[in-house]
Amino acid sequence: MSGPVLAVNTVGPESITLGKPGSYEIHLKNQGGREANAVRVTVAIPRWAEVVGFEASAGDTATTPDANGTTLVWTLPTVGAGKTEKLSLKLIPRESQTIDLAIQYTFAPPRTEAKIEVREPKLQVDVEGPHDVLFGRSEVYRLVVSNVGSAEAEDVTVAIQPLNKAQKDPIKQLLGNLAPEQKRIIELELVARETGKMLLSIDATAAGNIAARADHEIAIVKPDLSVSVSGPSLQFVGQSDEYVVTVENPGTAPAENVRVQLRHSSAVEPVRNALQGARIDDHLISWTIPTLPPGDKQSFQIPCRFLADGEARLMVEGVAEGGLTAESSLVTVVQAVPNLVLDVEGPGRPLPVGQEGTYRIVVENKGSKAATDVFVVGFFSEGIEPIAAEGAPHKILPGQVVFEKIEEIAPGQKLVLTVQAQAQQPGNHIFRAEVRCPSAATQLAFETTAHYFDPAIATRTPAPQSAQVR
Repeated sequence: MSGPVLAVNTVGPESITLGKPGSYEIHLKNQGGREANAVRVTVAIPRWAEVVGFEASAGDTATTPDANGTTLVWTLPTVGAGKTEKLSLKLIPRESQTIDLAIQYTFAPPRTEAKIEVREPKLQVDVEGPHDVLFGRSEVYRLVVSNVGSAEAEDVTVAIQPLNKAQKDPIKQLLGNLAPEQKRIIELELVARETGKMLLSIDATAAGNIAARADHEIAIVKPDLSVSVSGPSLQFVGQSDEYVVTVENPGTAPAENVRVQLRHSSAVEPVRNALQGARIDDHLISWTIPTLPPGDKQSFQIPCRFLADGEARLMVEGVAEGGLTAESSLVTVVQAVPNLVLDVEGPGRPLPVGQEGTYRIVVENKGSKAATDVFVVGFFSEGIEPIAAEGAPHKILPGQVVFEKIEEIAPGQKLVLTVQAQAQQPGNHIFRAEVRCPSAATQLAFETTAHYFDPAIATRTPAPQSAQVR
């Protein structure tokens, strides 16, 4: 038997004595092959029989008195297949009449089940490709659209959202139907034209409002290059100074195979043995940097010497892979100036009064430009007078020698002027030479002292005397 089948049987004495209790059992057995649900057993007891006790092996029991007697209701949620449940009942007859127990039962009909498998299509989108892309370089991305559901996905369409400002509408491609566990692969080649963050968004849809989406963030990086040269804006011939060449990568990706070249004019001469790691070819200095990381920079010092007046021009250029270029320049104004130096040499030893003493005036141009219109004057203190001079046209005046204007003293040239003087009285006599060059804004002075003694008292050292230059 496939369904539940209930059988009710009453067990107890066939007769009982008036006024004495009798015990009965109601057996409820499920003889079917399935459980019985919501079982309800109703026992109608006549009014001349008093119910003095009842107990059930399972379920709930309740009594309800009425005009005809008492109704006992026994309810069970379920009675398993082949199982027997019992209801014990104790009665006392109050009248000499037959006690007829009317028993009825009901139960819920068995539930019929039908299992229906529901299949569902389900889309999944995966993007395979790099997250970091170099600017200007093409990369291939694989878009994998799969049906990971249990039913066929119909009319599958893929939409690639706009990747740049020029693309206004999504790129769409119809893939047709996808069976369960079937996949389609779309290859998409992208060329990075803008730096920064880019979002590759793929939407897949199918009939029945089936949808899936995948986002793939891409960082587009790009190296950059900048060069600069720093140094003096003004210098002088013959002087030394230093330039600094700096190359920097302000981009977001490494700059590869960076080459830096510095060209300079002939007015400046680098100190070659101080340029370590550089290649020198005539007026061209170059360096090579295999890799310059983003945000990094390198500097190169170039000690140099200035050779000629004019403009010392320096041009620096940087190049790297990917067509990166940068350039910078600097001009240093180089001036040539005269640099007059004055020196005076006296007799070098004490002399007797009346003997000539020789004084040498040495004017040297240590600069890089000729000194023009140079004036030289020699002054003597009281008690000594010039008597002769050589080296340039001159005039001898009381207590001084005035040389005529010297037209030019070339760079590196020494001009030596000699003055012969004779003391008239003993003592320490001062000689002062002055040089004036208005074209070079130069004015120099140099003093020297010579001692003259009285030959008559040569054995005694004269006392120092004050002297005043006239």
